[in-house]
Amino acid sequence: MPGYKEHMIIGMIFVFGFLLFNYAFGWFNIAYTLENMAVLMVVSLFYSLLPDYDISSSKISAVITLICVFGIIFSFMFGETLLGIFLAVVLLVPHIFKHRGFLHSIMAGVLLSLPMWLIAGMGVFLCCFIAYFSHLLADGEIKLI
Repeated sequence: MPGYKEHMIIGMIFVFGFLLFNYAFGWFNIAYTLENMAVLMVVSLFYSLLPDYDISSSKISAVITLICVFGIIFSFMFGETLLGIFLAVVLLVPHIFKHRGFLHSIMAGVLLSLPMWLIAGMGVFLCCFIAYFSHLLADGEIKLI
């Protein structure tokens, strides 16, 4: 099975390929500025590792845990209780789902990429989903749900 470095490389190859085709054919409105591409690559790297969040010892699990812990502290400091509760639930994911379970499904990829569509548009959503899906392809674990 590929490790985290291979998942990141494969994810970047898939996303870069999508961006080249989109640039050539103009399917989706993506700003091809240096800043936007840098942010898109970082977000895509994150999504290429996201299916392994159900492994408590994975790199992505450590990153998400750190983000959630700081997010919970700040959310309660600033009275955003609902956000704090949501982040606490996110922390439970590795304990709820078994490895290569729901997070290794197309449905999870779509659901976890949807916020990017709402925040940044369809092109960014597709980059995130493509990075996520590349992980499933590399693992040979493609399930609908």
